[in-house]
Amino acid sequence: MKYIICLLFTPLCMQHLPARDIKSPDAILPIAGDSASVPNEILETAYLLTAIGKYEDAHAYFVYALKDMPVRQVFNNAGIVAILDALHYFRPTEPEVRFHYPVELDLESVGTRDVMDLKDVRNKKLKEAISHFDAAIRLDSDYAPAYLNKACAYTLLGDTAQARNAAAAATGKSGYEKTTVDALVLQGILYARSGENEKAQAAFKTAAGQGSALAMRNLSILNGEKEEKPDAPFRINKDESIDGITLDDPYNIPEVDPESEIGLNTQINFYHNLHPGANCRFYFNDNTASGLQTYFLLTGPEYTGTTAEKLKSGASAAEIETAYGKPLRTIETLAGEIRVYTSIMLFLGKDGKLTQWAVYGERG
Repeated sequence: MKYIICLLFTPLCMQHLPARDIKSPDAILPIAGDSASVPNEILETAYLLTAIGKYEDAHAYFVYALKDMPVRQVFNNAGIVAILDALHYFRPTEPEVRFHYPVELDLESVGTRDVMDLKDVRNKKLKEAISHFDAAIRLDSDYAPAYLNKACAYTLLGDTAQARNAAAAATGKSGYEKTTVDALVLQGILYARSGENEKAQAAFKTAAGQGSALAMRNLSILNGEKEEKPDAPFRINKDESIDGITLDDPYNIPEVDPESEIGLNTQINFYHNLHPGANCRFYFNDNTASGLQTYFLLTGPEYTGTTAEKLKSGASAAEIETAYGKPLRTIETLAGEIRVYTSIMLFLGKDGKLTQWAVYGERG
């Protein structure tokens, strides 16, 4: 089953993103000089792990980064993955997860777990998320995404008053027009939760009129319309490769640089190979507690090759959907979105054009 949470992820290090400017204050290239002890690869891997649903591992990366890079964006992203992790402890029929928001999730079934245990675990994670968002706000009281994400956490906790206050604080801040629209979507959800369906419809319609496809989806849910599901999780039968490297054989993946090892905590280790091909890089996450190893091969900023479906950098959103169908999940960011499929994720900019992609796999 699919659920979504209204979050604005702040990309800190993906090399395809546009440079920082006044109109888009959080479309961020690598934060050069902020901390020599936190490599961009750590933040990038955290972002990639989040995209494929490895939330506990991703949280460990952000927490590690916070030790030497306590900036608002990292606090915001640490809070996001704490919320995403908490969503695994909601039953699919609970009202908190009825509607769709900008980050799409496929939640595991929790039907056999004890209800009180579920609430205790998820509430602890949601309160941890709020503490991260509060830290981001203390660093910048005008940082709208943290207010919106905090409002989402309060919504999941069932604290409507706090959620409304935080959503209001996220609205109307200069340079965060998209956040204002997303806050309106959340307000529509809050109205629906309290039985004020006419107000919910008005909020969703207003947001849809400002370009929010998400608001249109929620309006359909409110009206009881059946949702369109992806035809298949991944419709292609070709091996994806970057610089001639494929990940179809998990025991034939690129070698990592042994000197690149970073121990994030007692159970998670990170490795990389920054030049496995002419214009790509390879990241390797080893979770010794679960026994699972997750790895990513990313195109570099000057990559001129194509995906298996012959898409190049600059391909349109329509071309992507024609080639790959509907994604398993779509993650909204302040710089655009990520469309995630079974073994490839595609990064789109604000103009809806393809900017970068990554293939990924797992063994254990």
